[in-house]
Amino acid sequence: KNPYGLDEMSYQVEHTSKPPRSVAVGKGRYQAREISDVADALRDLPGASISVGSRREKQLYYRGFEPKQMAVLYDGIPIYVPYEGYVDLGKLPTANLAGIEVLNGADSVLYGPNSMGGAVNIVTWKPRKTFEGDVQVGWIDRDGKTASVNLGSKFERFYYVLGGDFAASNAFLLPLNFSGARNEDGKRRNNSDFTRKNGSFKAGLQVLGLKEDGVAWALDDNNKSLITAEMKAAADKAAEGIKSGSI
Repeated sequence: KNPYGLDEMSYQVEHTSKPPRSVAVGKGRYQAREISDVADALRDLPGASISVGSRREKQLYYRGFEPKQMAVLYDGIPIYVPYEGYVDLGKLPTANLAGIEVLNGADSVLYGPNSMGGAVNIVTWKPRKTFEGDVQVGWIDRDGKTASVNLGSKFERFYYVLGGDFAASNAFLLPLNFSGARNEDGKRRNNSDFTRKNGSFKAGLQVLGLKEDGVAWALDDNNKSLITAEMKAAADKAAEGIKSGSI
């Protein structure tokens, strides 16, 4: 008997498919707080922090990852800045959004490179009626103003959305008890004035669901004689089963 021999060993691994973890930021969450840009809408997420640079650009640091390690998508399409790669989330308004989805975990397979820390998917608003829209007016930073207009229309197979956003502030007002510091004389923060203008247009085709004959089968005239009534009934039954969810 070989003292160094090993008995046969077998391993069984059960594979479970789980969707990536995500955090949804709904429209009502940032509208109730009068938040006007994407960066401020993500500020209160667990593990998130917003950094404001020297050019007043706002960048997201999430769960210890830098902005370059986070993929930013607009309706599922990656957006980048060619020169340095940083996306200024403060330039993206929330007025025309339906929500924001932040995904963390193994998202690099789904969203490609630069997503080690996760991905931020910014979802824009789509109309649900023949014609609808909204107008918003507000104030920011105690000395600024913001306004936005969004209009959209939905037809049977087509929809479009047209929107505009404006925000401006003369300065960021400092607390009344602030007496000044080096490079800052008080009252108003130096170089804190800004103006932001955005315009957007989106059009697309409506994707039919199961109830709108999104699942059906076709029969050409050349093969019509080969299909029996029983075969047609089986095809109709399978289509109805897919629509109802039983298949």
